[in-house]
Amino acid sequence: APEAKPEPAVLVQFSEVKDIVAKYCKSLDGLANKDATILHAGCLQTQISEAMYDAGYQYMTNIDCNVHAVIRVTKRQKKDRPESRWYGQVLYNLVENCGTDYFDLVLDSFELDNVCTYKGNREERMKDSVDNVVQILKPGGVLLCLSRNAPDARIAMVTRPGGINLLEVIHRASPAGSFYCYVFEKEAAIVDL
Repeated sequence: APEAKPEPAVLVQFSEVKDIVAKYCKSLDGLANKDATILHAGCLQTQISEAMYDAGYQYMTNIDCNVHAVIRVTKRQKKDRPESRWYGQVLYNLVENCGTDYFDLVLDSFELDNVCTYKGNREERMKDSVDNVVQILKPGGVLLCLSRNAPDARIAMVTRPGGINLLEVIHRASPAGSFYCYVFEKEAAIVDL
């Protein structure tokens, strides 16, 4: 029988970001915060999805570019976490599959870091990825970006005047190495009076 591929290394545990998620995860539709719609990008690089679901955040869509690993995880998760959805997907074409103004929170678990390692036009992929995140977030929605990249690199790549703005930078030490959590918020819709 072919040898099974190992699961990806876990870069961050939910316990390391639980307080940040609790602070910024809010339903923009007036529902309980744990009823917020959440997209977790780079879901296979952490065990955050499972722990968040078990903590009551059940309206999660989980994506990762490793399609084969997503298939394995989906089979494992169907029974224990039936409301959670798993897809082999990349950030730079999300609008095609999700529509716009859909998610209350996008949790990026090092996925934008991965986009920076793509061969070819990295800047264009990064721009497309961030633009897609901005479009799928509801007005007032939050992007929590977990990254190993220092603030000078990440903030400039993500901030979009008139679109998404930095709220906070949090630095954390972790057994797997220190990381940053960049908190961005999509500007609320402007209502004409």
